[in-house]
Amino acid sequence: MKELDEFSRQLDDDIRQIETSLGETMVKIGQTALARIKQRVQEEGKDATGNTFPPYSTNDMLVGCKSFRSKDCSKFFGKEKNKQHQWVTLKRGGDMYRLAVLEGGYKELRNMSLGVGKGDKVDFTFTGAMWGDIHLISSSSDHDRGMVIIGAKRQEEKDKLTYNTDRNLKKGGNEILDLSVAEINELKELFNQPILNIFK
Repeated sequence: MKELDEFSRQLDDDIRQIETSLGETMVKIGQTALARIKQRVQEEGKDATGNTFPPYSTNDMLVGCKSFRSKDCSKFFGKEKNKQHQWVTLKRGGDMYRLAVLEGGYKELRNMSLGVGKGDKVDFTFTGAMWGDIHLISSSSDHDRGMVIIGAKRQEEKDKLTYNTDRNLKKGGNEILDLSVAEINELKELFNQPILNIFK
């Protein structure tokens, strides 16, 4: 009976240790998951199934200087170049905006900034603002319950992530922040090992 009581006390201690370390483990899992997703999408341009994402739009789009990365604005706009563009005036609220038509759409915008052909890879990285804003957005209490949530923090970047994800799904693609089977298996090992260590 004494041995049974000792085992019961040890088990209670182990369970308390698991509960204490679960939050830290979930943060580690979330950070590792995000790092793997970013690396795969940004470097390889592939989704969780190993496929490339649907291509960027080639439909004509309206652009202003803010559409470009700062150094690229002057490549498109300029006194002589402006005569070559087709222009559209839009009214939003009480303001008027004069925008130029960019033939070739977003794909062409990327190629102008990144170099011909380099903008073709769909990696959802242009200014880097969206990826820079994606973090763990779950709370400590979520982590303690064994849950971790990855997403954008600022509304502008949330809107970009939602738009890009919805567009992919409509074109038969996958979620941008999905994990591959190999990535999930790696995370399972990270999750299980700290718990196994407690019982050693």
